[in-house]
Amino acid sequence: MMTKLFTALALSGLAVACSHGITLEEFKAKMPEEKVKFFQAKPKIEPLSDLLGLYVLSLNDPSPAMQKVAAQSAVFLVLGLQTAELEAIPAFSKRDTEALQRALCSHLTSPDDETRAAAALALVYAYPPEKSREAFFLRQIKREPNTEIQGALLEAMVQMGYSSRAVVDQALAFLESDTDEYKRATDSAFKVLAYLKPPQALAPLIALATKPSSLQDDALKVLAAYGREAKVAKSALDALLKTENLNKEIQKAAGRAFEAIVSGKAITPPVPLKPFPSVRTLWPEVLVDPR
Repeated sequence: MMTKLFTALALSGLAVACSHGITLEEFKAKMPEEKVKFFQAKPKIEPLSDLLGLYVLSLNDPSPAMQKVAAQSAVFLVLGLQTAELEAIPAFSKRDTEALQRALCSHLTSPDDETRAAAALALVYAYPPEKSREAFFLRQIKREPNTEIQGALLEAMVQMGYSSRAVVDQALAFLESDTDEYKRATDSAFKVLAYLKPPQALAPLIALATKPSSLQDDALKVLAAYGREAKVAKSALDALLKTENLNKEIQKAAGRAFEAIVSGKAITPPVPLKPFPSVRTLWPEVLVDPR
């Protein structure tokens, strides 16, 4: 049973246990810098039932360096648990599962970008879509000061199966600015829209696709991903293609989008969003808004 879980975790980039792991008490006795190195070298703990306790202890450590490496490692832990066979996952104690979720939530306000992003991603990946969770994660996106992290969280939500009107509206909100500051967030928004292909996004996308801006080329690529579903854009694209002195790259992108709509053969974006194959609830939900 344990071998199956270790394999799944290792495939996710983290080997969390082995036959020569240390105990939780031995970990507690280590010096601060040794604890950080322990996580960086792929933590090994036994018995496996103490695994979550190790993360709780490390996330609550007073050292920011320890908190960061534990939060980053927790992302791989959760992904590993999501991909492991059910019979391979040990029965973690309710105390540890609740404590882990509370510890991750506490880092949603961390002053460190990497720690904050990792904690949020670990929480997103721990559950299937649900309305109250969706509202919780969308609030985190709106409060997040780093636009790259905002985009990453939105992508993660859609990967896990979120696809509501509120999620689409958040993606469209990212497209309201074409400044360099929002480039990462807009890139994520386009990936989400190309994957979901929501009808309500067509009007804003057509407007972006037919108006010169740094977002025009990407908007055209998303319309191409819609294929025939973007047939309402046909006349606007036809008019765009007849524009005098049209930028060659825009002309090429517009032509591809027009052809995709006419032929019905949607064109997948160069870097498409890949949904998570299956999602399960890892443990009873404890989402605590830290603000």
